[in-house]
Amino acid sequence: MDVKDKTKAATYADNSEKIVQVGDKFSTFLWNTTLGIRMAVLHTSFVNGIKTGKLDPVKFGAFNVQDAIYLYKQQQNIATAAKKAKDKYEKQYDYLEPRIETYKGLYEEEFKKWHIKSADAIELGQAVKGYTEYEEKVALTKESIYFLIAMCPCLKLWPWVGQQIAGGDFGVYKKWAASNFDPTYIGYTKVDDLIDQAFEEGMINQVEAEAIYTRCMEGERDFFNSV
Repeated sequence: MDVKDKTKAATYADNSEKIVQVGDKFSTFLWNTTLGIRMAVLHTSFVNGIKTGKLDPVKFGAFNVQDAIYLYKQQQNIATAAKKAKDKYEKQYDYLEPRIETYKGLYEEEFKKWHIKSADAIELGQAVKGYTEYEEKVALTKESIYFLIAMCPCLKLWPWVGQQIAGGDFGVYKKWAASNFDPTYIGYTKVDDLIDQAFEEGMINQVEAEAIYTRCMEGERDFFNSV
């Protein structure tokens, strides 16, 4: 390792006990640091209930109504992050901008499905409320790359869960699981690539990125375990 590489590794470590080795992908490093949280997700009440097909339908509904509000709030966060990226970070903007409409379509579909007239009429549980407020704070106060880091756990976790629970019974939730826990989904790789590029260009503080990524993975775990 030459002097430049040693300096880069030391800078990104930023007093963290974990050091990203030169040549490693930072997105993979972030993912690997959350293994314990991801394993806990597999044992949450919601994921177990979907896998066995024995989830209480009331809990299924409660989860999905709250998830619809999550999509609504995330659409606003994406718009905030896209505005910040515009004219500064072209590739980040090119990813975020079209997803403003994508997420609008997603939450509108869920609102119609669950007869939600207004997001303000839904009282979120503490797990989802804390998670959405945290992501909103990242979108409002940080550079757009940090919001992409905040987005990634959700995008990457759900297909991973699908891979881990493949072979489950699923019961009446088989169609929902196939669509939402789709093990073949790889759309998150676009975000991984943006994170890796920003890391290589020195745009990311490792400690801050780890904190955001971990908090959002914990948000996913807590949401799955809240019903």
